[in-house]
Amino acid sequence: MEKNRNDLDIRSLKYFIVAAEHLNFTSASKECFITQTAMSMHIAKMEEKLGFKLFVRGNRKAVLTPAGAEFYRQARQIVRM
Repeated sequence: MEKNRNDLDIRSLKYFIVAAEHLNFTSASKECFITQTAMSMHIAKMEEKLGFKLFVRGNRKAVLTPAGAEFYRQARQIVRM
């Protein structure tokens, strides 16, 4: 089954953008007024739908993958934050 980017909603894109800017899911989740677990789940679902990893996760920090960095640029244009 082909992954469909059209299945992504604006809220999830906004969460991704905030996480990409913070590079820390805990800080990003606080800004978005959701739990860190919810943030992680949104990102994991996005990665599953897209078919590629957006972040390399560490204990306290996340780093955008090259594909994640490109997707961040596209997401910013879509959301126009």
